[in-house]
Amino acid sequence: MEISIVIPSFNEEKSIQVLYDSLKKMLLKNRDLISDYEIIFVNDGSTDRTVDRILGIDDAFVKLISFDENKGKSAALAKGFMAVEYGVIVTLDSDLQDDPDEIPILLKKLDAGFDCVCGWRYEKASGIIKNASSLIANYIRVKFLKDGIHDSSSPMKAIRIKAVNNMFFFRGFHRFIPYL
Repeated sequence: MEISIVIPSFNEEKSIQVLYDSLKKMLLKNRDLISDYEIIFVNDGSTDRTVDRILGIDDAFVKLISFDENKGKSAALAKGFMAVEYGVIVTLDSDLQDDPDEIPILLKKLDAGFDCVCGWRYEKASGIIKNASSLIANYIRVKFLKDGIHDSSSPMKAIRIKAVNNMFFFRGFHRFIPYL
């Protein structure tokens, strides 16, 4: 399987190298599943040394797209989606809350015939207010949509390009990727 990994990044200078090392280790371990890849970091107007850290990665498979100012996660993902080369897109955040070792699990599910597979954050490290609002939003979404998705806002997803090509991008669309 050929995959494009899209990673929106905002002020993540401390985690970029650790994330890249984890991704590279996972990719090497799963050569039987992942035949080719690209890693697209989308710098969302960082004011720290995030861009320098990404540019410091010596890997021809790493690409950088950079905004001059912060435009938000949806804009960063949309820009990354438009730049992918392969038919499967994997998304994850650069803050180390997503474990790259879970990517093969998502890819195997996708290979079973799905167009989008979502990760599930069992423990969120976002703070009490953000976690509470996420729980409430998930409860309302499940109650009305009855979609069975545990964590639709998890940043880790595997998506077929055909599904992305049919998406309508708008501010905040990243929260609705499974529905779109």
